[in-house]
Amino acid sequence: MAGLPGSEMDDYTRELIHHFRVNNFILFKRNLSKGPEPAFLLTSEIRQACLEAGLSPPLIAVDQEGGPVQRLAPPFWTKMVSNQEVGLANMPEEAVVEQAKTAAELLNEVGININLAPVLDLALSGQNKVMAERCYSCDISLTASLGMLYITTLQSYSIAATAKHFPGIGRIQQDPHFKRPSISADAETILSEAQPFQQAIEAGVMAIMTSHILFPAFDNKNIATFSNAIANQLLRSKFGFKGVLMTDDLEMGGIVEHNFVPEAAVKALKAGHDMLLICHDQELVKESIMTIEKAVANGTLSMKRLKESSNRINKLRFFVESGGTT
Repeated sequence: MAGLPGSEMDDYTRELIHHFRVNNFILFKRNLSKGPEPAFLLTSEIRQACLEAGLSPPLIAVDQEGGPVQRLAPPFWTKMVSNQEVGLANMPEEAVVEQAKTAAELLNEVGININLAPVLDLALSGQNKVMAERCYSCDISLTASLGMLYITTLQSYSIAATAKHFPGIGRIQQDPHFKRPSISADAETILSEAQPFQQAIEAGVMAIMTSHILFPAFDNKNIATFSNAIANQLLRSKFGFKGVLMTDDLEMGGIVEHNFVPEAAVKALKAGHDMLLICHDQELVKESIMTIEKAVANGTLSMKRLKESSNRINKLRFFVESGGTT
């Protein structure tokens, strides 16, 4: 899933589509800064380019959480409340339904079909200054129930939801955009705090995102992005998730301080991720594709593993293209 440089379709993105066969994209404020009509034109041109290239319709994602993380923002779009404000509302269930409806309507208006929300991490007192506004609550049950309502509401509008950041990063004190944090809690604590993700899966969430964070209780060598124990043993086997597993942006400091992005792409796929986010540098997208091809050719990465991911992504694509049918 690749980022684009600006608010208009460009030759570099056309090359990604036609020559590198990319048909998954993520948009940011830099792509949406001119308002609804140019935004819709951009997504329409992406869709048309994919059609001309003989590709399936594109998946187009955005982080439209509300509060501090809102890519479709004023003055062109409605200001959305933060998750923190939803959790503190007098009637949080009504507030979260309205939050999800607003997001879905904004995204449908401009041709975006995946929201990288809701955040299901816990706002743990004294520990979560990085994430505080992005979390519903420190309460596991409230976070779980609000997450389920958000997911079912958003997906009723044919927008795929993405629960993040599995198995929960409420205890971080460093921002993984810049550093690689470690969460030292024991397995029992992490599993308890991950219950919102279990309920999101039961609610039919289409996608889940991990993070570039180390959980020694489950894997003392690999961050979640590279961890088979977290992706397969925990999320797939124990929690029963059958949907699309995404990485966070592979250009974050939590990755690039330790790994080259193309190398990280192969490691994330080997660990069980289905979709790789490379949000800024399109040259890194191309290099990652070529590195993946080499990994398949030399036996480092199996075609069986890639076909599993392709099948999951195709089911997600069918969901958004068929009006929310699974």
